[in-house]
Amino acid sequence: MMVALTQDAAGAADWQQMLAAAGMDTRAWPAFDVVAEPDAAVLRVLGQEAMAAAQAAEAPLCVVLPSPAAVRLLAAALQRAGRPWPAGVWAAVPGAGSARVFRMLIDPCDVLLVPPPPGQDAAHLAQMLLDGAVRPAEVRVLCRPDGRRDWAGSLRAAGVPVSFWPGYRVVMRSQPPAGFGETLHAVAADREQVALHWLAGSAGVLQTVAGWLASLPADLRGWARSQPVWVPHERLLPVACAAGFASLRVYHDRQQLVERLQSGNL
Repeated sequence: MMVALTQDAAGAADWQQMLAAAGMDTRAWPAFDVVAEPDAAVLRVLGQEAMAAAQAAEAPLCVVLPSPAAVRLLAAALQRAGRPWPAGVWAAVPGAGSARVFRMLIDPCDVLLVPPPPGQDAAHLAQMLLDGAVRPAEVRVLCRPDGRRDWAGSLRAAGVPVSFWPGYRVVMRSQPPAGFGETLHAVAADREQVALHWLAGSAGVLQTVAGWLASLPADLRGWARSQPVWVPHERLLPVACAAGFASLRVYHDRQQLVERLQSGNL
């Protein structure tokens, strides 16, 4: 089995480590790059005035980091500034992957909120914040300018202020990686022995990979599109289908995905 990883370079390396430990072969084909804003812009999400206002309201400030990339860049900015995670500030992430990176790079933190599987997304995180015994005084989201924001509606409707703080951009790679077609051709030639699985985390990644495949010969393109594609949320299934992929799977947790790949329970 070969798993094609389409995250940014840092994200793919994280997946490679996990999958290699499970005995699986991988290929890192990053479909995008994460470009961070200057540290001062990134750290603004932890502004002193917000923490002071939260303390005055006797409720916490909650900072949402919607992706592993957001966790990594905030961790790097804090490290370069010589600052720890601020005491009394909650952190919240939508899934296990982001939580794993947070605990590795930023801990200690007083409170790290992660919705349990299978509902690991921003909407379930918002509901988790509303259902808690203590609601945050304010929610700040370190995001990309074009990131999803609709999930914040339930918080705002309940009177919880939510603000979005752009800290990074995602730049898609329009050209396929070096050796992309040659590797796919080799795997297709050995298809009786090697299965290919795509791992794609966003609509942009699905569309970008579909663009790469469009440059391949028709028979190889058709085979590559027929291979299983794993996405982390049901909302990506129509996008994957529209991009031409035919065998679609949803996973809700990284460890669950590894176990399914290992067991053949696909």
